[in-house]
Amino acid sequence: MNRRNFLFNTAMLSGIFLPSSPALATPSTPGLIKPRPLKKGDKVAIMAPAGAVFSPKHIDKVCDALKELGLEAVKGKSLYQQHGYLAGKDKDRAKEFNQFMGDKDINGILAIRGGWGCARMLPYIDYELARKNPKMVMGMSDITALLLALYQKSSLVTFHGLVGYASWNEFSVEHFQRTVMTNEMYTLINDTSTEEEAYTIRPGVVEGELVGGNLTVLSGLIGSPYIPDWKGKILFLEDLNEDPYRIDRMLTHLKISGVLDQISGFIFGNCRKCVSDDPAASFSLSELFLDHIYPLKIPAYYGANIGHITNKFSLPVGVKVQMDAKKHTLTYLETPMLEA
Repeated sequence: MNRRNFLFNTAMLSGIFLPSSPALATPSTPGLIKPRPLKKGDKVAIMAPAGAVFSPKHIDKVCDALKELGLEAVKGKSLYQQHGYLAGKDKDRAKEFNQFMGDKDINGILAIRGGWGCARMLPYIDYELARKNPKMVMGMSDITALLLALYQKSSLVTFHGLVGYASWNEFSVEHFQRTVMTNEMYTLINDTSTEEEAYTIRPGVVEGELVGGNLTVLSGLIGSPYIPDWKGKILFLEDLNEDPYRIDRMLTHLKISGVLDQISGFIFGNCRKCVSDDPAASFSLSELFLDHIYPLKIPAYYGANIGHITNKFSLPVGVKVQMDAKKHTLTYLETPMLEA
């Protein structure tokens, strides 16, 4: 029996099923600040909030991708700066971000890459400025720190999705457009043609605000003022190149810090290259989910199009969704951006 069937059959045998008809959703999450949708002709700032850019081809690539969507790329100075492995000093990167947030001619900010270093600039972000000038902020991986901080400190909906380094393929671009341009309420369905097959950890349907990001980065923020309240949230996670014992350690951290006991749903998007060099002397990811997630008795699944993979969703952090863990779907219960 493979690990997916084992997990699913274990859930079936338990006899524990959560309600399949959740309560009616509210029209919009109270207190949440949404940016307006991007439209053709809008300017999107490209910057490096974390790691330095060592190859100019990546800058040209993302500028061309935005142009194809009718958007104008504005290049930040951080794209051409280096301070060790960082794209300039912390205060300089934060200053550029603040300038872009306050610039009325800039309609969105896109991180060109992750790496490491985004958390270092969080103390220098002007969160009140961000609150008063809401605009799309998108990235993934290490950019999780910035996305969560803006959501927590500014009540701003942020977007876990494409970065400049990513593959701007048909699937990813479609979800970018539907989420931050046409502002649709729709159901996100996995494309498993090129990614690992999704499987259910525990079936069920639940509603809640969607919050999460990279597991390593999120775990490192626990205890800081930049981490949100997790009560009733649907937590989504992803990671890359982590040995199972490190995934175990971080999930344990989320458990003992109280995060896992508060959430109402769980999604692990994808964890590429997260296998041990010695599988016989290690847990598998599915075994870790049985240890940490299955006992929570909440809907949970693995394998959504989230993370360091080719085809990816653009997920709005803070927006209310309905999750169906058996069908492996997410459905927006409110528009991801400001309605016209």
